Amino acid sequence: MKVVKVIRTLRLLKLFRLLKSSRLLHRLEIPFALPYQQFALARFLSVLVIMCHWLACVWALTLQLVDLDYPQWIDDVEAVDASFGIRTRESTWRIYVASYYFCSYTMTSVGYGDFGPKNVLERVFCTFMVMVSGLCWAYILGEVCAIVADMNSDSQQFRKRMHQLNAMMRDQGLPHELRSRLRSFFLQNKHQLQYQTQLQLLDHMSPRLQAEVCRVITLTWIRKVPFFVQFLNLIQKMQAKGMQTTVFEACVADIARKLQSTAYAQGDSFTNVQVLHILTKGLVALGNKFGKTGSVWGEDFVLADQSLIHVVNCVAMSYCEVLYLTRDGLLAVVEARRNTCPELARIVRRYCIRIAVYRGILREARKRARMPSYRTRLAHFREGSKLQIVSCMSGAGSLLHASGVLETLLQLI
Repeated sequence: MKVVKVIRTLRLLKLFRLLKSSRLLHRLEIPFALPYQQFALARFLSVLVIMCHWLACVWALTLQLVDLDYPQWIDDVEAVDASFGIRTRESTWRIYVASYYFCSYTMTSVGYGDFGPKNVLERVFCTFMVMVSGLCWAYILGEVCAIVADMNSDSQQFRKRMHQLNAMMRDQGLPHELRSRLRSFFLQNKHQLQYQTQLQLLDHMSPRLQAEVCRVITLTWIRKVPFFVQFLNLIQKMQAKGMQTTVFEACVADIARKLQSTAYAQGDSFTNVQVLHILTKGLVALGNKFGKTGSVWGEDFVLADQSLIHVVNCVAMSYCEVLYLTRDGLLAVVEARRNTCPELARIVRRYCIRIAVYRGILREARKRARMPSYRTRLAHFREGSKLQIVSCMSGAGSLLHASGVLETLLQLI
């Protein structure tokens, strides 16, 4: 009879099928954003509870495998309960609670010592339980410590950086005012470090997923750049016709990955020569206007002639975080995709020609306006010379004709 009970006890091994629940959890992770660290802690707590339950069931089973003539671990519990008129052996749930209590403090190495094994079978089982529970408890502690450390990895890295900064300032003897500014800059720079960490996730994505993620992330500012808007419109037209646009979306991903991030402290100044700037945090003065989060400037960064670029003197009015794209970075993407996506190169080239022609003619007009001969003619015109009036009218007609030709040229381009 006892052998039959032992065999029935071995059926508990079927509970190991619960380990297959990881497949179910994997399916849940796809549609829902499960917090991995917290979920892992809950999982280890569940494992601990289940292990204690299994051991408690086996520990209670020892009462059935030993004759009542021999001392048993329940005797000490029964003696305490008897003083209150409670019959422990006649209550199944009281036996289970006492058994679970014993197994839990044994497994967690607390060891209150309220009661223990009283016969050979119980001592053998306790020896086995101590060995198994010790290994399980050590494994759980190690995993929990690793999870907790991983949950605070960013904070630990930031504290380490701040410790290194304080040590550097102390060793170099920096003044107190400069130390305060440096600490303020680094404290506000935590967001940029998170952004750089997030960009590293793109390396583990497929090309198509990279394109989709980058397009969503950069969509707010990419629509503010004229030739990027033309390229996105081209993609939408091709998608409406049912054409394949994977290569075109990959171009957007390549451009987004060429973005670099930097930060400026309050009062820092910088320019935009052949650089496209995107303000992601803070407030900046752009000449006679202000730029807030999401502002984009320097759209003419693709021009090769720097004299045609409208230089904007930028001053950070507060702590600012900026994403920037250099001309060399954009042209590297254009050149790399010239064979697979020539449309991008054509759109960028047309934009450069339009801007260069327009600004080149305006620059030449301003240059001629400053010539001495022009000033002399203007003086004669003010004196009321009829010949000069006719000349100026002829020049005005030529200017109007040139303006019409310029407009026609820009439309053709």
